[in-house]
Amino acid sequence: GVQTCALPIFDSIDELERAVRRAMRDGDLDTETDLRSVAAQFYLDNGDAGRAVDHCQRLIDVYTRSQGRRGERTMVWRGFLGRAYTEARLYDRAETVLRDLLVDRTLELGADHPSTLVTRGNLARVIGRSGRPHEALAIADELLADRLRILGPDHPSTLDSRGHIAQLHDLAGDHVTALRL
Repeated sequence: GVQTCALPIFDSIDELERAVRRAMRDGDLDTETDLRSVAAQFYLDNGDAGRAVDHCQRLIDVYTRSQGRRGERTMVWRGFLGRAYTEARLYDRAETVLRDLLVDRTLELGADHPSTLVTRGNLARVIGRSGRPHEALAIADELLADRLRILGPDHPSTLDSRGHIAQLHDLAGDHVTALRL
């Protein structure tokens, strides 16, 4: 079944979707957003990014109205929307969402905030997957330098950046550097 802490257990995703529609029909926005959050996560975790996009977009719309474009929940779901577009191989859309999110997270949280750094890494991944590994490498190299400065050489996020740079070198055809890294 599908479950969260404060929500009931559902026997199927279809049952969860029916509960979302019921909450919408009843005008119960709190329940709707809770249920949509579960549904979006379910779809992302189970390889159905297209269905996750719809839920993410609705959550963004709701949270933008209540918190604004730079509200915490709004930005979280914008990040998930970027992930959903990426997993759906809609790289242009993902890049647009992540570039906009990066601007807002930098303004709201600062350039060195962990969420801002994660967004930079996600943007590099999208650009690399879209066939522009050299452009992605420039972003990933800057991110690695910042993570080294902020987190140190042994932090898991720093190590993740190193691994991502190796993958990008491999995508760019520089297999020797990829292996060395």
